[in-house]
Amino acid sequence: MEKFRTKNLFLAGFLGIAMIFAMTFCLAACGEKELKPSDVTGEWYVETYVHSYNGNTETSTFARFMELHNKTDKTEDEEDEYVNLETVIYMWKAKEDGTLQCKPYFADEADYESYGTWEVKDGKLNATITWFAQGDQTVEYKDGKITITNTRMWQDKPDTAIVTLAKVTK
Repeated sequence: MEKFRTKNLFLAGFLGIAMIFAMTFCLAACGEKELKPSDVTGEWYVETYVHSYNGNTETSTFARFMELHNKTDKTEDEEDEYVNLETVIYMWKAKEDGTLQCKPYFADEADYESYGTWEVKDGKLNATITWFAQGDQTVEYKDGKITITNTRMWQDKPDTAIVTLAKVTK
């Protein structure tokens, strides 16, 4: 009888652990909301730009730009920093009609130019971006950001750009 109880306790414990794993997996999978076109439509800025070529990697981060952008009482030094950053920031716009546009930050609204197309299909972002030179391209939407990876061969060496876009919140 004792052997039977031990076996049943082991089985009950195993089933309990299995249920916990199943519930955790379901909560993680079910917790992700499906991507909708409204998640992509709008204005985006280049948050980070990572360029790798010939063994060298350079990273530019523009989160400070948005921090200064949203600050209403900038010091004189912060205003100068903000103006300097304006010259290197690119803004992207994902329009409802499926076009992607880009412009330097300081340019007028009319200066947006078309640089590709996008769509949400089966809950995933599909995009073709012509801003880069020819190459293999992947575009991914994750955690509210868009990551574009473009790799091409330049002078017989891989040249990779990874651009992370963050949505402008108003």
